[in-house]
Amino acid sequence: EECMMKVLACDEDSYSFTLKAQCENKSKEKTYTFYISDATVNGLMEYSSGYSEISPGKKANMNISFYGLEDDGIEEPSDIHLYYRVYDSDDWFADDVARGDEHVYPFGKEKADRYSRESEESDVILLSLNGVKVTMIESELGEGIELALYVENDTDKEVMFSIDDASVNSYMIDPYWAKSLLPYSSAYSSVTWRNKDLLDNLIFEVDNIEFTLSAEDYNDWWALDIASININLDF
Repeated sequence: EECMMKVLACDEDSYSFTLKAQCENKSKEKTYTFYISDATVNGLMEYSSGYSEISPGKKANMNISFYGLEDDGIEEPSDIHLYYRVYDSDDWFADDVARGDEHVYPFGKEKADRYSRESEESDVILLSLNGVKVTMIESELGEGIELALYVENDTDKEVMFSIDDASVNSYMIDPYWAKSLLPYSSAYSSVTWRNKDLLDNLIFEVDNIEFTLSAEDYNDWWALDIASININLDF
């Protein structure tokens, strides 16, 4: 009764894939913001730029764009899962006008495909338990430390992955890393220790990194950890 949002078409070029959406604010008095809060493409979490603020009684076209899909190994975005919000632009404390999620199948539901990363010999599985998995796919020691991760959530919960109690060569240095994953999704992420923090601790060569890697229910802070493990990496 208050709002409408529908996907009408899609557009693809060498840089991006875009869903063309139409949004309508049916309110007579309130300005509404239409927002794509999260999205996955073939099950892989991807950033989306969908956002539109619409005056009372007006309509607007909104582009929901994704960039760099081929860089992540997605050749055809056949299953796009959109998480949306519509809310009062002038009252952040008001309940959402609409909130939910919906799949869009640009080439038909029968052609929907799920992203699957092929494992490599250099992979290091850091965590694999209770439906969650973290794989280190690359480590780089240069200007600081960077660990490239592939994170998987095969549960029906939104899961927060985080690192605590981190140390480099036994010196406590926190990379301040956390990654939230939607249910039944995966994502690429990187953990970085800045070169400045290493030098401040007189670390000129990295021999060892230790940290606790945890996965917990994002929406229930009182629940027990889904998984937690101490990681010790030697270089």
